[in-house]
Amino acid sequence: MNRRWIEASRAGGLPLLALLLALVLPSAVAAAGDANIRILLDRDGPVWVGEELPIHLELWTRDLSFSDQSFVLPEVSGAFLLQAEAGGMNLSERRGGESWQGLRYTFSLYPQRAGTLVVPSFAVRFSTRRAFGQPPVPHAFATDPLEVAARRPPGAEPGALLVTSSDFSVDASWSVEPAEEGEAVKLQTGDALVLTVRREADRVPGMVFAPLPAIEIEGLGVYPDAPDVSDRVYRGDFTGSRTDRVTVVAEQPGAYTLPGLAFEWWDPRAEQLRRRTLPELVVEVSVNPNWGAPPPADASNRGDDPNWDWLGWLALPVVLWWPVWPLLRRTVAWFANFLAPRRLQPLNPGRSEGRDQ
Repeated sequence: MNRRWIEASRAGGLPLLALLLALVLPSAVAAAGDANIRILLDRDGPVWVGEELPIHLELWTRDLSFSDQSFVLPEVSGAFLLQAEAGGMNLSERRGGESWQGLRYTFSLYPQRAGTLVVPSFAVRFSTRRAFGQPPVPHAFATDPLEVAARRPPGAEPGALLVTSSDFSVDASWSVEPAEEGEAVKLQTGDALVLTVRREADRVPGMVFAPLPAIEIEGLGVYPDAPDVSDRVYRGDFTGSRTDRVTVVAEQPGAYTLPGLAFEWWDPRAEQLRRRTLPELVVEVSVNPNWGAPPPADASNRGDDPNWDWLGWLALPVVLWWPVWPLLRRTVAWFANFLAPRRLQPLNPGRSEGRDQ
């Protein structure tokens, strides 16, 4: 084949550079028709706000294998676009008598407003190999934009984050409940209440659940914890959850009303808007004389008890002088010995003895 190319180039006067490019480029850049992509919706027609709509991205090639797949999902105005699983599903089909293989990646779109939503175009890159031992061939594509029609369930509050699931649960409670419905909870200053709300739904990520409304009441300290948001995937089943905790501290005496909470979700199977409410909580706070008071005085400082502090002052000189007492005693003994009178010895002991005889 190379000899034919050389003969043709000589006959046609092709430059040597063009000949080299014709021989080198096919191994580095994919030829037309060797690979392509598809992006499509899982189903046609409008979807409910908050409902999961699967979107499939398919990579196709007639080569032997895939490698180096990469893409970054775009931001969708008015919706969440998420990828629950990182892996792709293998596909195959016949095209014009040739066998093509593919990889399918599935994303989940959660509309959050009614109307027409657009999934923007985004770049997709991957490489393929025509045979074992062959160098990889890179491919670069851009997806087509997708339009999605979303409708809000009847009766749902406009502008609020809505969960659409036929399997939804919510558990909301205060750490201290009234003895009977409608009664007030008795607290003292310094006492605390904890509100715990856990929501869980099938095929809905935890980030779709709306945060709890803020509570601001003068005389009460409100301290929300960071939400615990988690998603769980098990054998193709996807479950999202969110747990919120809010601590309310009674700081001033008085009567307060903690507002109730309402949770809405749309059940697409029954096509019904469901609601769960947590009633408001009335709190009556009285003064706790021990909360915020200084600690009681020590018994040694009370006027009705004897004060023995003077014993410490008497013992202080003994404690300070005790380590130096041996040195002081030796010094005093030396001075006493130095000042004591001494008997002088005779200058001529022999004469003194003769004189005495």
